[in-house]
Amino acid sequence: MDSLDEKRIKVIKHQKVYHAKLKRAFRKKNKAKEFKVGDLVLKENINKTIANKEIKGKFEPNWSGPYVVIDATGSGAYRLSSMDGKAKPNTFHAIHIKHFYA
Repeated sequence: MDSLDEKRIKVIKHQKVYHAKLKRAFRKKNKAKEFKVGDLVLKENINKTIANKEIKGKFEPNWSGPYVVIDATGSGAYRLSSMDGKAKPNTFHAIHIKHFYA
């Protein structure tokens, strides 16, 4: 019985170390993106996704833009406008947006 308890304790310690390594690797890979009002961004081209059912081929651009961030909500959603000032009707989540460096 004593050896069984020792093995259980050893397994629990190993499990904690393993989960800590997984957490560290996940956070290293997935960094939170933050944009400020006035930043230039590119948005993901929705025509490339299968959900839209309008795939135009492999030569379709992956990103469209540039756009300007005009409003930022606390939940990671951003309102965009085109360079000529027309606001987009929808909000876009940060995972579908990336910085545009000009």
